[in-house]
Amino acid sequence: MIVVSDDPPIFQGQDGEEITVMVHSSGTVHLVTYTLDSGPAGHLPEGTPLRFDLNKTKHNPSVLKLVFVYTNPNGGSYTVDISGDQGGSWSKTYSQNGIPVDSKRFTFQVR
Repeated sequence: MIVVSDDPPIFQGQDGEEITVMVHSSGTVHLVTYTLDSGPAGHLPEGTPLRFDLNKTKHNPSVLKLVFVYTNPNGGSYTVDISGDQGGSWSKTYSQNGIPVDSKRFTFQVR
């Protein structure tokens, strides 16, 4: 996996590459939901990896949407760590910016 763009986050990976996403919270209760390729929404508990394989025939690109809820009115942050099983990693921290809910979109192009 390689990083194409940091903002917005766009990545490229090999067909069949396994992507692992970890989200860690700080200063807020961990409340994260996700959707992958317009599938059903899921809850992503603290310390639980989200893993999926890039599949060029099904989704190119694959799109992951993460929704963060900030429970602390004085701040808090979520750190997203993304890696591919064929190498490459990326990490970014999203801090509360005065709104209680924020969403981020991550695009995975398949080579």
